[in-house]
Amino acid sequence: MSCFEQRSVCGAGTEKDVWWHMQLTVEHMPIETGFFRKRTYWDVRISVCFDSQELLTIKCCRMEDVLVMQRPWDARPYRAVEGSPVPHRNLTIGELLKKPDTYRWMYPGDAKNYEERVKQAMVTLKNILDWNSSPPSGRLTYHVGQSE
Repeated sequence: MSCFEQRSVCGAGTEKDVWWHMQLTVEHMPIETGFFRKRTYWDVRISVCFDSQELLTIKCCRMEDVLVMQRPWDARPYRAVEGSPVPHRNLTIGELLKKPDTYRWMYPGDAKNYEERVKQAMVTLKNILDWNSSPPSGRLTYHVGQSE
């Protein structure tokens, strides 16, 4: 049994019952640093909850290394600020599956811009998962060339 056949076994009984959704949660957290010279930074924490059908698609198509978005050059990973090892520069599906992703920004406008870029990337990711959720079937004929 292929992964796509398993998907149909795991799915709901009727098409009305099937509800594909990916839940994106974005949190903005102001962080104050410094003792004498206080500075406020903005942490943006992203967490994504995939439903069981999306997780099955990711597993079956081995999509953990698929690039979701490239981060801007001035993004500072939260873990790099705290002294832990620096994560990958690019955001992949595998990174979203592991844990919430936190990046620190110097200005609130940069944090809002990052949020918008993430939302656009998640719409694209949702489309990619939908396109890969079932194998192509049947035979299609296209007429390419001059139209009469």
